[in-house]
Amino acid sequence: MSAETFPQIRCEEVVREDGCQELRVLYRGCGAATREALHIMTEGLRDFGISEADLQTAQQVMAEILNNVVEHAYADNLNGLIEIRLICEASAIRAQIIDAGRPMPGEVAPDPAPPNPAGMPEGGFGWCIIRAMTDEVSYVRERGRNNLSIAFRLHDTGR
Repeated sequence: MSAETFPQIRCEEVVREDGCQELRVLYRGCGAATREALHIMTEGLRDFGISEADLQTAQQVMAEILNNVVEHAYADNLNGLIEIRLICEASAIRAQIIDAGRPMPGEVAPDPAPPNPAGMPEGGFGWCIIRAMTDEVSYVRERGRNNLSIAFRLHDTGR
């Protein structure tokens, strides 16, 4: 399908065989579409009954990840596809982010030491935020595609 005919964002909610709810989002990586995808994900998770506090965590983590994909993996390709799968389990959210952009350096998910705030860096906090707010992070590069998986516990499981 050409870039001209691909819809801005595709979204699908499904109930998996294991009973977990899954939200699937597919879009072309650019800043405006990323903001809209984040909005769609937030509303989808809200529809799944996720608490506002857990929604804020999910939104911040996903914003960091998706901005990294757009800025680094697809730095030279504003039409690169980004696929997101959010799975709501009883006590956690699992997310899988897939793209065909550049691989992560060394083909591993970064695990940096926090930057020195005294130097007032403009960036460099993204992966520190992602690592601090998630319970699991894994990355593989397979068949020319990046596959980042994360998970974080839900703190309010009264849904």
